[in-house]
Amino acid sequence: MNPKKITKGALNALTGSEEELSKQRMEICNKCPHKVGNPARCGVCQCFLNWKTRVPSETCPKNKW
Repeated sequence: MNPKKITKGALNALTGSEEELSKQRMEICNKCPHKVGNPARCGVCQCFLNWKTRVPSETCPKNKW
């Protein structure tokens, strides 16, 4: 087995799951009245949504996700 291929495959899997997680969370954020600015930020915690929505351990300050 080639360790580089295994590592690359694992990273691709993580990236795909992060993309799906971010997409689901952004759908919720896009409907939220607290979303502000461009790039999009949370008006409550001031985090950039394109980053916050990708991190599995992060949560919405309004408990929407």
